[in-house]
This record gives sequence, C-alpha cells and structure tokens, in this order.
Amino acid sequence: METSSVFKDNLFKDKVMVLTGGTSKMLYQPAYDFMKLGGKVALLSRRLKELEKVSENLIKATGSFAKGYQIDLKKAEDKDYARVIEEILKDFGRIDILVNGAAGNFLADAENLSLNAFKTVIEIDTIGTFLMSKHVYVKWMKNNGGSIINISASLHHLGTLMNSHASTAKAGVDAITKTLALEWGPKGVRVNGDAPGYIEGTEGFERLMDLSKANSKDNIKNRTDGIEDLVTKYRSIIPLQRYGNRKDVSNTILYLASDLSSYMTGQTLLVDGGQLGTTPNGLIFYPKFVQSWSSKY
Repeated sequence: METSSVFKDNLFKDKVMVLTGGTSKMLYQPAYDFMKLGGKVALLSRRLKELEKVSENLIKATGSFAKGYQIDLKKAEDKDYARVIEEILKDFGRIDILVNGAAGNFLADAENLSLNAFKTVIEIDTIGTFLMSKHVYVKWMKNNGGSIINISASLHHLGTLMNSHASTAKAGVDAITKTLALEWGPKGVRVNGDAPGYIEGTEGFERLMDLSKANSKDNIKNRTDGIEDLVTKYRSIIPLQRYGNRKDVSNTILYLASDLSSYMTGQTLLVDGGQLGTTPNGLIFYPKFVQSWSSKY
C-alpha cells in the first residue's frame, strides 16, 4: 500500500468521512490516507467481523480513529439507513464527507442473468447510493453542508460485455450524482463521482484477470496465451500504458472531498488512464467471446 501523500498535512483535521463498502481493498487506501491527514472514518459493510479488523488495522497504521457499522444494503430499508447514520453521529458528532463505495458485480451475459441477480446489483449500487445520500443529507448535511462522492465506473458509457446489470446500476449512480448536485447545492452540499478504470490490487481487477483461467476450460483451438498475455493485452489498450492503482483512486476521492474542488459539483471524474477513449471492452479478449465470434465468420 502506498503511504506517501501529495496533500498538505492535517488537511482533514477533525473531519469525518463515512465510507460504504468499508471492507473493499480499493477503498482501504482512501480511508488510510484520510486518517493520515487528520480525519476520522466510519466504515459501513454487511460483514461486521471484517469491518472490525479493518478498523483496527487503520487505527494502528494511522494513529487516528475508525469504527465499523454493520448494514446490508441488499436488505436495508429506510429505517436501517436512519439508524446507522444516527449511530455514526452519536459516535463522531458530524459527517463531512460521504463516500458511496459499496458495489456488487460479477460477469454474466444478459440471456443468463436472473431477475434476482440483476436486482441485487441495483439494490447495492443505485438504491444504496441514493438512500445513504438521502439520510446523510437529511440528518446532517442539509444544515451543515458537506461533500458526497459516488464511486461509479465507465461500464455504461459505451457498453461493456457481460455487464448489463452493473452498467445499468452505475448509469443510475451517475444520474443520482447530477440530480442531487442540483437539488442540494444551495445547501452547501457538493455531489461528485469517481469512476475508476482497471485498478490493480482490487477485487474487480483480480476477478477480471481470473478470466484467463477459463482458457483451459473453453478448449479454444490454437489458443495458448495465459494470464501474463492477458494482462499485457489489457494494458496495451490503455493510453498511459499502465493499470491504475489504489492511490490513483484515493487521490481523486481526497481531491473531491477537499476545498481544492470547492467549485465542482455534479461531475464524475474518469480515473482510467484514457482507457475509455480507446476501447470500452477489454473483455473482447475473454476466450468465450473469441470462440463465439470466431464461429460466426
């Protein structure tokens, strides 16, 4: 994990960040960075034991304070969101930044995607982002201002294979970002988004790279490339010729959380090394699609 920072010491002194998806590998970095810069973090996830472990690690690593709160966004109702925000305000006294980072995704072609699977991703990503934002706004930011940062993706911008569910969910997140920015701007609340591309060391990246393991299962004739070849192919389509890292995502989140972006709202920043400008679909290298398309020509 990267420990250096381009930001001023104590930039977030006495500030409080609420972060959903609190056990995510990608979001550990911004939590760490925020705490090293003087802030405190409330982490939300459905996995309480992991939350407690992450909180303990962050406290030891930074000397600041973090605490985990359990909530399952797949099942949560209005009252559950209200309860957890009330608990956070009781423990921390304020909420300056909300990062909606909880997400659900898996690769599935549309014809085999069940209604339940589709709904689950919408519930976590889109509905979860809306309801968490709503309750933080009502219970604190409406009267005190603040910054909301929604973690999005570029999946829906041009379409992404095997991601009809997640693409729909993230398109909804972007719409929420734009709409809430308009409605809540007069109250001093800025709402922006962070859309990461391929980020190394995250669950999503590892899952994507695992696709190469299907190589031996799909029995594609004359196909011998393995994980290293796939990694090289994905990297080659990125104009900056490297994958992103968790620090890239963290720096964008901290920028949007700070006064450096005080005149920005309703924007979603792509953090993808220019990937969207070259191709939306690195999944064209996935063996199943090579096999499917090859059989048609």
